[in-house]
Amino acid sequence: MGEVRIGTSGWVYPPWRGTFYPKGVTQKRELAYLSEQLGSVEINGSFYSLQRPSSYRKWAAETPDDFVFSVKGSRFITHMKRLKDGDELLANYLASGVLALGPKLGPILWQLPPTLQFDAGLLTAFFEALPRTTTEAAEIAKRHDHRVDPAHTTTDAERPMRHALEVRHDSYVVPEFLELLQRHGIAVVVADAAGKYPLIEKVTADFVYVRLHGHDELYVSGYTDEGLDQWAEKVRAWREHGDVFVYFDNDAKAHAPRDARRFKIVWPTDPNGRTLHCDGGAPMSTKSLIAALVITAGAVASSGIAVAQSDGTCDKGEFCVWAGPEYTGAVQRLDLETANPGECITLTLTGKSFANRLSRDATVYQRENCSTEAEFTTYPKHGTYVPDAYFVIRGLQVWGP
Repeated sequence: MGEVRIGTSGWVYPPWRGTFYPKGVTQKRELAYLSEQLGSVEINGSFYSLQRPSSYRKWAAETPDDFVFSVKGSRFITHMKRLKDGDELLANYLASGVLALGPKLGPILWQLPPTLQFDAGLLTAFFEALPRTTTEAAEIAKRHDHRVDPAHTTTDAERPMRHALEVRHDSYVVPEFLELLQRHGIAVVVADAAGKYPLIEKVTADFVYVRLHGHDELYVSGYTDEGLDQWAEKVRAWREHGDVFVYFDNDAKAHAPRDARRFKIVWPTDPNGRTLHCDGGAPMSTKSLIAALVITAGAVASSGIAVAQSDGTCDKGEFCVWAGPEYTGAVQRLDLETANPGECITLTLTGKSFANRLSRDATVYQRENCSTEAEFTTYPKHGTYVPDAYFVIRGLQVWGP
């Protein structure tokens, strides 16, 4: 069973300020804030120009230990040279600091231009030049030219390197392309792009890479609950083959971070491996998978947390937090940093990220102006509380053996 990473394509967007990023979060703090909400992000700047090793080190330092960066490949290689004569450019790209991310380095995303048609020979030569370990990448990086100064040409450890290819021409929708990817272990990007570019849903590597650009309007439209549920079903199937990376690129109107946060549902299980379901035994949807709970019995630990209705330990409407085979303590209230104060949202959880937000500056309450039982309003820790407004989530049960 693979790991699921949910994130956005980039994080520096002025329209997100005051919508996704609360007031008071400075631009320098935006990556840190996003990394508290999500488990991964794509670095977009590396597509447009070579970054600096100090930038990669800074980004790594600002994020949690288990955070992962996918890094976009240079457009000088994909769009200007069109995958030809790229040895020196690849060395420069790798020497620019990619390896400075250390254990937080995820897949490298190579996005091809819409005018570049399928050419098996061209792709084969490109795939064979790509490093498959960080040690290989460091050796290639040492061949950089004078344009990279300072350079980062070492790795702290040998790790596998993954590559994903996003294509934007219909000529790639042929079996020969998929067979070529499989031979070289390159993941084809599953790109939902409002029908503008090919949508290829095929597993061609030991991981799956998904980019959600907007289903109805490219980069602009948000995803409905039903649309997210459909993608969640696909991710459930793909994670049987390995890790899955899902990035929202519908950045207009701050849809991407909101959709990513709504989609952040890693299908938690209790310590016995039972999948959590709700109301009548149907699998939990993006709307009904809730994490913020008023707890009267249960345990809180630093990692590996899942929420379950306990057999006899918790009353109806109360929930236990599993931290291992046995309970290790009890809490009366669970505080989470969730969203902008006063915003009606659907709250979700993912393993370590859930635990990392304990005892932050927001407590969650059920409010009259929220439309469904699964929506809640957040208030600052020292804000105005509503008496008797603590909530419980009804109907969550454990199903399965």
